[in-house]
Amino acid sequence: MTGSAAVTNRIVVGVDGSENSALALKSAGTLATALGVPLDAVICWRRPERYYMAELPVGGFAERDSFVDDARHLVDRAAEQVFGPELPRSFQIVVRYGHPPQVLVDESRTAGMLVLGRHGHRGFLGLSLGSVSDACATHAHCPVLIVSDHG
Repeated sequence: MTGSAAVTNRIVVGVDGSENSALALKSAGTLATALGVPLDAVICWRRPERYYMAELPVGGFAERDSFVDDARHLVDRAAEQVFGPELPRSFQIVVRYGHPPQVLVDESRTAGMLVLGRHGHRGFLGLSLGSVSDACATHAHCPVLIVSDHG
């Protein structure tokens, strides 16, 4: 492909610490293992809104690193709960700064599949997807699997 990133067979899963993202991580791990492909768990972080007025937070780069470390730790805990000591082949954690739908759509450019947990409402309102799932299902560059804990 000229001028664009090469597409791989890797599976990308969005992780945010929620119960539904843990279900997505489990489903993505099962698929990655069955297909023998790498699994990338992607978590996004953003500065808390109180920092948007400044170029960097009061703690500077050290505080930014703290956000990244916290995000990585969250995925580590989720992976340990979902997989135990046996992580899927070629499992890696990807921490990216940005708005989750934009980051995940960007990651989908080089993925074979994007897996997400469904956030949203139950009942009549539950007929719609959560905003991240909806944006990714609409704009992703690969197939999208949306995992839900309810029917």
